[in-house]
Amino acid sequence: MGGRRARSWRRSDAIIVECQGGDRLGFETVYLAEHHGADDGYCPAPIIQASAILARTSAMRVHFSALIAVLHDPLRLAEDLAVLDLIKAAASR
Repeated sequence: MGGRRARSWRRSDAIIVECQGGDRLGFETVYLAEHHGADDGYCPAPIIQASAILARTSAMRVHFSALIAVLHDPLRLAEDLAVLDLIKAAASR
């Protein structure tokens, strides 16, 4: 992987690693904001990012500080958030 894609992958991985460290240190919440068209490719899919964080932490909660609802189909958004709750419940066992 090279260039922009490699930087985006490393950033996504770093976010998960940082959340795992925060989880171990007792931090309870991470805030994610949806960004589109950012030069650095930061967080265009916060629900997917949240699922990765929840699957790899034990007590971390995810809060969406910016989720641009008008860019999502309402039914699909509700389903995705419901599945996110199920992922968290399964990861908490």
